[in-house]
Amino acid sequence: MSWWDIGNDMTGDTPADIMRSVLLGYAQSCDKQSIPRPDLQNVLNAVALAISKSNVSFEDVEDNANQIVLRAIINTTEERLDSTCHKQAATPEEASLAESFFIAIKEIESAYMDSWQRQPRIRELLYALEFILGYKPSRFIDVVDELEVDTITEATISR
Repeated sequence: MSWWDIGNDMTGDTPADIMRSVLLGYAQSCDKQSIPRPDLQNVLNAVALAISKSNVSFEDVEDNANQIVLRAIINTTEERLDSTCHKQAATPEEASLAESFFIAIKEIESAYMDSWQRQPRIRELLYALEFILGYKPSRFIDVVDELEVDTITEATISR
């Protein structure tokens, strides 16, 4: 497995492959059930929910943060899209997807512990997601026009 230097952070094949697996598996499940795939808003909500329910001690989150907001910046329109749920899912579909992301976060944590002897940073986790959604996101999510996810960032809101 290779790791990629992304400024002061690291990500790699394993985190990207895990994110890809979650998104592809969920998309295939939706297709088999003839239900709509999640859109980018649903994905942001599910990831925010999974992060908030995770017991991973992300290095880059303040100890007193009680809410994490994820923001996707979409290249084609420079639109900004923020996650809207944090402690509970807005829909049953988001709850199901969040459970898959929750498991993925644990797998990614294990990869970081094995290779770097530390917890992942949220930025590293989000970069892996951004990397997968940055090229032909219609493979995984419901999009009308092929959009390009340029950046996914986080902001913490303290109590």
